[in-house]
Amino acid sequence: RVLPFEAVRELTPEEFVDFLADELRPRALVCGANFRFGFRAKGDTDMLQALGKQRGLTVAVEDLVPSTASDGGEAQASSTGVRMALASSNVNSAAALLGRPHRVLWRS
Repeated sequence: RVLPFEAVRELTPEEFVDFLADELRPRALVCGANFRFGFRAKGDTDMLQALGKQRGLTVAVEDLVPSTASDGGEAQASSTGVRMALASSNVNSAAALLGRPHRVLWRS
């Protein structure tokens, strides 16, 4: 199921978890240690685990994945970093963060 970001961007952390539990009905949630959610990123991983527990959801918080920047230095792998690299046409940096070449999939 695909939802426009506009449909969820102003939900409070509590409303967001309620939405996940009631509408999407996941078996579990997995996020990175720096995950933020809810309007103005007010929710963090501790809150997600607490709210998830109240709703019967298993929440796994994973350590962040270190990566190598295209210049050989260290970088933190993140979807934001990948998006920024691709937005500036730096596919080498995106590939370094991903640990593999970036690819685009589409359906016709």
